[in-house]
Parts: sequence; C-alpha cells; structure tokens
Amino acid sequence: MNREDFVYIQNDWFREKYAGNSKSRFETFKIALNWFAQHGGKTIVETGTTKAFDDWGAGMSTVLFADFCRQHGGRIWTIDKSDKAIKMSKEVTLDWFDLITYIQRDSVFALNDFRGRIDLLYLDSMDYPIQNEWPISWCQEHQLAELKVAYYKLARKAVVLLDDNGLPGGGKTALAKRWLAKKGWVCLLDNQQTVWVRG
Repeated sequence: MNREDFVYIQNDWFREKYAGNSKSRFETFKIALNWFAQHGGKTIVETGTTKAFDDWGAGMSTVLFADFCRQHGGRIWTIDKSDKAIKMSKEVTLDWFDLITYIQRDSVFALNDFRGRIDLLYLDSMDYPIQNEWPISWCQEHQLAELKVAYYKLARKAVVLLDDNGLPGGGKTALAKRWLAKKGWVCLLDNQQTVWVRG
C-alpha cells in the first residue's frame, strides 16, 4: 500500500477497518493521519497509551497509529505514567511491537526530554473527570503543560490531535486550544477530538 491510497476520503483500508469502531473519533484520526502522510511524517508521539483490548470507547489510538505505520511507514512513542498501563499496552500492541517505543513516565517530563522532531502529537493522558473525580481544570492544565514542553519539538508541518474535546467545562482541550489559536494555529476539525495545524 502506498500513501496515495490512504489519502482518499472514501473506500480506503483505514476507513473500512476502523470507522465502525472509532465512531466519533474516526474522522479526526483520519484527518490527522492524512496530514501526517501527505507531509512525509515519520514520528508519532502520544501521551496516554492503549490500556485494554477492544477498548474503543477510549480510542485505541496506539493500535490505529501502529497499524498505519506498518502500512505506510513511521514510528510511535507511547507515554504513560502507569506501569500497569504500559504492560497492558505491550500485550495489546504485540503485533506492532517493533514499531513502538514504550515510555513509563510522567508525560510532561517525558515530552520535555524527548529528542527529535515530532510530526504528529496526540495528547490523551489524564482522564477527563466524567464522575467528578477531580476538578476539570487539572486535566486542562496538564494537557496545556504537555503541549508547551512539546511545542518546540514539533516539525514545521506537524499536526496536533487533542482528545476529550467538546465536553462540559470545555473538555480537556479548552486551554490547549486557546493557546494554539494564540500561536496562529488553525483547527481543521473540532469533534470528540480536535485537530490543529500551523496557519
């Protein structure tokens, strides 16, 4: 398969395989990976790893990214502070183990120390407090902190994908979106996830 096959909006392998399961996240995953493919992306960095088999409600991002990289090239760095989550992610993504670097560490520190350019940055660590387990501001501030430390590692044609958007209180993305907009970035689609590129 070549990248030209992937960029089609309809009837590509990725849509056939993942649209039904990814549901409200599918279009934003597709747009972000399309941008990544069309600009020769090589490096995907995500915070918040896939923690269970068939947990489509949480996105299954590590699996989707790894499958894309197997077909079209690239590599993933997946970061999670939970040792249990990283161990589970290794089980879930065993078929793509050679394409993934697993980092068990606080995401802000891991992103700060990351070396190299990032072509696709996906921020999905620290769960949005659906049951009011903690203040919404905590996850908003955490995502903004991740974005700030990763910002100067982003490639010129990088794409930023943020999860838990469009939820009460502005979702997890409220502060990060405002900060990107002030930096002149443009939102390509705002849904359950939100996709941003430089203006």
